[in-house]
Amino acid sequence: MRFSCCILLLLSFSSIGAAKSLVLLNWPNYISDKVLQDFETQTGIKVTVIHYESDETKDSLLNATNGKGYDLLVSSQFRLAGYASRDWLEPLEQSKISNFIHVDDKWKTEAVNSQYCSPYFWGTIGILYRKDLTTPPTSWKSFFSEDKPELINKIQLLSDSRDVLSMALLAQNSPPNTKPEVSINNAANLIYDRLKYINGFSSLNLEPNSNILTGEIYMAMSYNGDALYLQQYSDNLDFVIPSEGTTLWLDCVSILKQSKMKQEAYQFLDYLQRPEVATHLALTYKFATTNKTALSLLPQTEINNKTIYPNKELIKRSSLNKPLSAKSERLYHTIYNQLLYAHKGLKQ
Repeated sequence: MRFSCCILLLLSFSSIGAAKSLVLLNWPNYISDKVLQDFETQTGIKVTVIHYESDETKDSLLNATNGKGYDLLVSSQFRLAGYASRDWLEPLEQSKISNFIHVDDKWKTEAVNSQYCSPYFWGTIGILYRKDLTTPPTSWKSFFSEDKPELINKIQLLSDSRDVLSMALLAQNSPPNTKPEVSINNAANLIYDRLKYINGFSSLNLEPNSNILTGEIYMAMSYNGDALYLQQYSDNLDFVIPSEGTTLWLDCVSILKQSKMKQEAYQFLDYLQRPEVATHLALTYKFATTNKTALSLLPQTEINNKTIYPNKELIKRSSLNKPLSAKSERLYHTIYNQLLYAHKGLKQ
């Protein structure tokens, strides 16, 4: 999952692979300069970040080098099994992460089950909309099917195949982790019939000139932290999670198997799980921390914010994204790319 589009840094791996240096593949705006600078000051280890704009872009970068050239990776937990099957990931030894004791039991269990995950953030997907320009969507079904001329070219979807198709599956009362091809194709048809309403497929730009702030779009599929971040710029933005529920996502930090700096990578994982570091990151990016000790250090206003920490009723109506078979993953990718191609043709 995560943040806005960026220009990929075309860095030579040889130039950033010096001693005491780590290369982290990450979403943009997802780890603060302060954290990286403090880690370097305390350990002498520099972390260089290479950004990707979507899970599909990340996959392309990893495929291009067969997983080489990176030491650390931030990724959705459900994608780790696929990367591991390609022999890209190093199984984590939790004994080497002393601060792992601070991870909440729920996310610790997910980490143990995946073998490659040091939990980072978790969250939800909902709809961010301009309440001064349109009426609030109440369901995923209405989001994907309401025929309102004023919404033509005014809706934005995420740039992730699983996230987009999962919400369309929910709109049709199908489970978001479904495998039957007919259900996935039906979800794709729902989006295809909606293409004239779609402005683009992208995570929201988090700057003051974001297209939802300027009025270029009226509503967008959004990660909860992104929505909360943008709401600081305007009182006209509201965020809802539709009646059918949503998917829960868990982002992890993993070590690449080809890394020659594994000891230093473990130091970085341990540093990120320090409660004070996890607290700083949660306050900076408005996402839910997986660190139970950090949670106890957060202001009550943050903990009580239901956009960040949804209530138990919503959690019951939602499900965590799960790994799919390689065949199902290819189907999701293929259908999503067909939708992108059709949308591009419509715009020309």
